[in-house]
Amino acid sequence: MGLLTEGMYELIDRLKLDYLFIDTHPGLNQETLLSITMSDVLVLILRPDQQDYQGTAVTVDVARRLEVPNLLMIVNKVPRIFDIAHLKTRVEQTYSVDVVEVLPHCDEMMLLASSGIFSIKFPHHPFSQLIEHIVQQIRELLTPEHLGNPQRPRLEIRDRSLHRSTKKHPLLSQHLAIQLF
Repeated sequence: MGLLTEGMYELIDRLKLDYLFIDTHPGLNQETLLSITMSDVLVLILRPDQQDYQGTAVTVDVARRLEVPNLLMIVNKVPRIFDIAHLKTRVEQTYSVDVVEVLPHCDEMMLLASSGIFSIKFPHHPFSQLIEHIVQQIRELLTPEHLGNPQRPRLEIRDRSLHRSTKKHPLLSQHLAIQLF
């Protein structure tokens, strides 16, 4: 794992990145654990599904044991019939983690079928506005002043569905790389 860690830091330095997004597979494995330990901000993405709730509980516990400085959640693909405020409160109380946003299922994004970046094609769509809110919340956590150190911040997102909608979002950075495991 030393080579993986060195490679990530080398990538950050060589490309002069402001952010490094690490998109891992759901669940825990060596790469995911290493990514969690290196993260200044860990964003866990949860769908309103019983299996996701159980797996997320394990990941939250591991992140706390590894002392991740900032842990956030996003609830994704929520049916529009759900009470969003109630769901957000329930998830925050269940995991004792701030929910940055609750993202509804978006038929328009599904119709795009990965043929483009939704937030760029539809910047004024309500879903894109929610993504913009997420970006702003994460950016606030990634300032060197907030982190208490001069190192370049890093970020991990644990779900490909958000990755697809944010990987080239103009608010993220002029310098951005996505490392996929």
